[in-house]
Amino acid sequence: MKIKRVFREKGREYTDPAPNKTPEEALATLARTNAKFTNAKLEGPIHEGEVDVYKIESASGYGRKG
Repeated sequence: MKIKRVFREKGREYTDPAPNKTPEEALATLARTNAKFTNAKLEGPIHEGEVDVYKIESASGYGRKG
């Protein structure tokens, strides 16, 4: 039995858009419809029951002047 993957970012969960691909490839698929994931990094997985949760760390610092 294959373990289900979920991607989580700031409390919001995204279902796995590409279960047969690597987590990084699945994140790239999510980035096609959500630009903030383009430069994001993954942490995990964290096992929660029968689900692997990958935490999405979005790149920060956009829009800051310095």
